[in-house]
Amino acid sequence: MTLEDLVARLEGVRRSGRGWMARCPAHDDHTPSLSVSEGDRGLLLRCWVGCELSAICAAIGITTRQLFFDDNGPLDRVAIRRHQARRQAERSRQRARGKRVDALREAGAVIRAATGVDISEWPDEQLDAALTLVCDARDLLLREETDATQYEPVSA
Repeated sequence: MTLEDLVARLEGVRRSGRGWMARCPAHDDHTPSLSVSEGDRGLLLRCWVGCELSAICAAIGITTRQLFFDDNGPLDRVAIRRHQARRQAERSRQRARGKRVDALREAGAVIRAATGVDISEWPDEQLDAALTLVCDARDLLLREETDATQYEPVSA
């Protein structure tokens, strides 16, 4: 069973951190108390009210065994590797988004300090263009520095 299959069986689903929150089907839940996420070998469920895993699975019509990626017999290492690669790719995308936000903050601070200009109201396109110019200039300076030191004699 995939995470998407499981989430489709739940109600009141919303994104939360690395997974999802939903109304627990094992009790009369008015606010989402069931966390759902992927682990290395299967799907992870936890009702923060305290419902047993077997009760949650029974309420959505599955067995606890179906939560594991290798529920159809021998361990499917290819499926696990594929799953881990997807998780790694998602983590990489999240890190890249975080680095972009950090870079924009840094660029904003540099521009504000250098010019006294407040860029907090600039549209994304203008911020991207300014950040690209700053990054290109930095890359050029680093290349020039590397080229200059490349030909310096090595002292013995």
